[in-house]
Amino acid sequence: MSARIAFVPPRFGPGVVGGSEAVTQEAAIGLASRGWDVEVLTTCATDHYTWESSLPAGASFESGVVVRRFPAVAQRSEAARRAQLRIQAGEVPSFDEQVTWLGWRFTVPALYDHLVRRGHEYDAFVFSPYLFWTTTVCLPVVADRAVSMPCLHDETYARLDVARRTLTDASRVWLLSEPEHDLAHRLATLPAAHTVTGAGVHVPAGYDPERFRSRYGLERPFLAFVARREPEKGWDWLLSLYQQLRAAGGPEVDLVTAGVGEVTVPAEFSGRVVDLGRLSDEDRNDCMAAALAYVQPSRMESFSRTTMEAWLAGTPVLAVEDGEVVAWHCRRSGAGLTFRDAASLADAVGRLVDTPAEATELGELGRRYVLDNYRWEVVLDRMEADLATMLAAPSGAAEAQGLGTAEAQGLGTAEAQGLGTAEAGRAGGEPERPVTVGRPAILVLGSYPPVPANGTPVTRQVVQRLQDAGEDPVVASYRVSAALLHARVAGLLAGRRLARLRQVTGASRVVVVVERDAPLPVTGVPAWLRTPAQRLAARGLAAELCRFSHVALVVAGDPGADPRAWRELVAAADEISRVEGDRDPLVGPLGPSELTLARLPRSLLGAAARRLLGPAAPEVRAALSGMLRALRAAARDR
Repeated sequence: MSARIAFVPPRFGPGVVGGSEAVTQEAAIGLASRGWDVEVLTTCATDHYTWESSLPAGASFESGVVVRRFPAVAQRSEAARRAQLRIQAGEVPSFDEQVTWLGWRFTVPALYDHLVRRGHEYDAFVFSPYLFWTTTVCLPVVADRAVSMPCLHDETYARLDVARRTLTDASRVWLLSEPEHDLAHRLATLPAAHTVTGAGVHVPAGYDPERFRSRYGLERPFLAFVARREPEKGWDWLLSLYQQLRAAGGPEVDLVTAGVGEVTVPAEFSGRVVDLGRLSDEDRNDCMAAALAYVQPSRMESFSRTTMEAWLAGTPVLAVEDGEVVAWHCRRSGAGLTFRDAASLADAVGRLVDTPAEATELGELGRRYVLDNYRWEVVLDRMEADLATMLAAPSGAAEAQGLGTAEAQGLGTAEAQGLGTAEAGRAGGEPERPVTVGRPAILVLGSYPPVPANGTPVTRQVVQRLQDAGEDPVVASYRVSAALLHARVAGLLAGRRLARLRQVTGASRVVVVVERDAPLPVTGVPAWLRTPAQRLAARGLAAELCRFSHVALVVAGDPGADPRAWRELVAAADEISRVEGDRDPLVGPLGPSELTLARLPRSLLGAAARRLLGPAAPEVRAALSGMLRALRAAARDR
């Protein structure tokens, strides 16, 4: 095939642990082996706990595919942490809080920039899984050619508005099982083009269970759990069930576990709960074959690769009864038993111990089920057929992205904005930072995805039109976003911050997307100070704007500025365009708050407290806050 396909996972490569990452990696390599032109666009991270960029950025050739890695950038904030705690508690935060939370683990601005600049070079994209910034923020850029392989779990994260877009915005959706398909329909309105492709597993050439038993000194029958040892995967619950099973005098079986994650075994179960850490593929396969049964306590599955590996080894599976996906596989294949608590787990284990012929029969049914449905040859056939249908359909890129035409946005032509055209064609290759083409780069200042403000789609459209004209825009966002640069050019320090941007980028021209509260302060300032604050901000900005050879203002909705302050900016501009917003901007805790006069005393007190108290400052602050709440409550009661 001549079509160029990009897979976009958060991590990729040997040593990366995760079901969705494994499916993505093997699908990419499998399609490349069938003649597709495949690239992988991913982060430099391998550890899903730290998300540190442990691998070098840039392009490499791995396992038959081009892999382009982009730095993962931490964007932690107190607002994001609070949103994370609310989600963990089962709550769905506001949309603005969800957008803040998107960067809780990591962001990848350089990947977003790559998609904006070079997304047109690809015929299709496959994004997976649904939960991470690489999908939630990047998929909408190329939605008209995007396949979402969400790997959904029935959890609070899947009910977030920002997650729903990964289902509704994509051109197509690939699902791994019928229960995941049903869940997706409960969560969102799917595109008409969605299908259950399933996932694939490789069939080992053979197994040596006796070698495995001998190597690790395993004499008694054992249950195997080979997965991430995390609460979300049911590990803590399984360990508790096993303790209850042993305390009740249940069947004489050990529990053998392998994978990533910390394992703490109570002293009384030393030698009965055996942690083998990370295993080689050969040892993992032999472990599955040597086990009495593979136990799957996780309810958070969209496919369960380890279940398939156990069945391939001819080993029965014990699945939690209300884990929809694995219980469905067990019913469909007839190759597993289900449990709901320690007593029912003990009954299922005792049944396999007492009737080895039934255990063998269950294992044989499981192996046949996987060979018939989930060999990679079968799954790749389904994926190829769906991609062929997608590539044969007409594309409507701008409409699919919700950008509309430039005229519909009221932006006019590049010439009307005074933005100019390119004097040279676009450079090839992949720069690590924005490049200059023909003349110094244009600085575009405005909110950028995924910030929920009226200026965001306007900024995105300005960037696209400049690139279409052969220019090389450098985006600086008012708030933390997908932009490579973040500069809070707002308030009294706006002029100084714009000066730093001009020096850093070397830009001689600038487009300022004006929205409410940026760059002239509207919120967070006492009403009696707002007008003088806006005038001072405008004066500093105007002085700095005059240092650019060309200044374009694009007004997204009502800036809410004092007329005299507004005239300061207008006088410094060479071109002005206006785009009326259809809603009020949603501006919330997106990154650090602007330091306004109203916040200055509190900020200074907070800084002094942190310096005096050191590491104890958060605890002291929490104690004082508790005392204040108690005093207020007592005052209300009186």
